[in-house]
Amino acid sequence: MRKQEIKSQEEKIKKLNFLIELGYTEEEASKNILKVSSVNSYLYWMYKGLSKEESIKKVSDLQKSKSPRCKEYWIKRGYSENDSISEVSKYQDNVSLKSTLSNGETLEDYKLKCNNRKINKEKYILLYGEEEGVKKWTEKKNKSKITLENMIRVHGEDEGVKKWKLYIENQKYSQSYEGLIKNHGIERGSEIYNFRKKLNRLCIDKFLETGSHRFLNRSFSKSSQKLFWSIYNRLPIELKQKCYFKELNHEFVVVTNENNSKSCYLYDFVISNINFCIEFNGDFWHANPNIYNSDDIIFDKTASQIWQKDQKKIRLLKDERNIDTVIVWESQWTDDKIDIVDKMIKKILNIYDNSI
Repeated sequence: MRKQEIKSQEEKIKKLNFLIELGYTEEEASKNILKVSSVNSYLYWMYKGLSKEESIKKVSDLQKSKSPRCKEYWIKRGYSENDSISEVSKYQDNVSLKSTLSNGETLEDYKLKCNNRKINKEKYILLYGEEEGVKKWTEKKNKSKITLENMIRVHGEDEGVKKWKLYIENQKYSQSYEGLIKNHGIERGSEIYNFRKKLNRLCIDKFLETGSHRFLNRSFSKSSQKLFWSIYNRLPIELKQKCYFKELNHEFVVVTNENNSKSCYLYDFVISNINFCIEFNGDFWHANPNIYNSDDIIFDKTASQIWQKDQKKIRLLKDERNIDTVIVWESQWTDDKIDIVDKMIKKILNIYDNSI
């Protein structure tokens, strides 16, 4: 009995010292010592030798396997991946319905509650009127999107950028062949993967067939559109008529032959009658050379490879249409919006005056 008490005391001292080494005060270590003994605490797994990140993931995995709100819970009980996702959805609907009914509400109340959870345009118009309702609905919709701007707004600059990069990495995996197979199974995952491989070619072919730019739709930066509208609104009518950017009409397209097939290159902002282009480059996506070294890796490419690809695109526009390109970096725009707009306007009007 005495030996057991001594052993227990030695273990307690070890755990206290472990917490103090992590930066806890003696008082804080005493309060948190029980967490070092609980498998549901990341401190337990760190004490066992895992890193903090590995420990947090371990606890998360354990908790998921115990919660019917998570697919891991159902997988552990023998369900397939797809069936597990379905069971999670059923469980959450059932919990929500029970909660509604237990509060004395009806099934119709539950359906209304589900509908009100959506970002419903008609609901906002009903509450605030046409103009204000559309405005509030648009703001709400934009705030709900997963974007770098929203991440920074919610979490602050450093943490927001960190969470955004993690989100992009997770998205990259989930949309990869391995990720699609894991999430959808071999048959459906392979089907989605093969369809997406063909999709870009199909979009280009549809554009060439119909001339409709909607087939070349792609993601774009809201910040870039704010810059382009600021420039556009100060242009003379002669330039406005030959101006192209996403939210105004469509991006400027150059079609070229590569490897015996046609490819399409899209340019952010072009005034075609003065041969002027602006490419708005995100610091991360285009590896701003003021931030990244040439051998830095962004996803599976070096910064140098990204620069070469961007330069090829700029050269193509010059060779094919004799259009010169100016690059505006995201951080330049963020630091001084007024100065960037003024510089671009001055440059554009100078080219325009010399062309008359």
